[in-house]
Amino acid sequence: MSTTYSPPPSQPTQRRSIVGVVSLLISAVALAASAAALAMHFFCDPLGSGISKYDLSTPKAALVSQMKMQLNTDIRAVLELESRLKGRTLKEAISTLDVRKEAEYRGRKLLFVSFKEDGVTKHKVEAFTKDANTGFWIPDYVGEYEVEKDDKDLAAQMRRWKERGDL
Repeated sequence: MSTTYSPPPSQPTQRRSIVGVVSLLISAVALAASAAALAMHFFCDPLGSGISKYDLSTPKAALVSQMKMQLNTDIRAVLELESRLKGRTLKEAISTLDVRKEAEYRGRKLLFVSFKEDGVTKHKVEAFTKDANTGFWIPDYVGEYEVEKDDKDLAAQMRRWKERGDL
């Protein structure tokens, strides 16, 4: 009679199988998370769906749609709406823009510009301030009343330019 003896399972073998199961679960979770991230990349748009999702055909529908754009943080729709409303006017202004004079006031640059808007020539004074951190010129506001305190002649030029286009 021959009997074979097999020892009872040892602790190290059980520990190895638990570690293997835990490793498999962690790998499965990581794979699922990466699949979800990939799906979000291809199917979700962080800027929003765009203007086609909204109804702008009546005043009431437009009001509701604009509220929904804000609620949904639909940046793409807001930008598309602005582009459609102002795009033609901005193209005309850019193509007819003429900087006639540049002046300086308290570290700001004042540009005396003319451009056409709906076929009508407009005259404005645009102010810019240089940002110290970036070096970019940022739009700023400077009114004639502020300038008049220090430089009456420049303030008068600004008024004449805006009213008549005279320098």
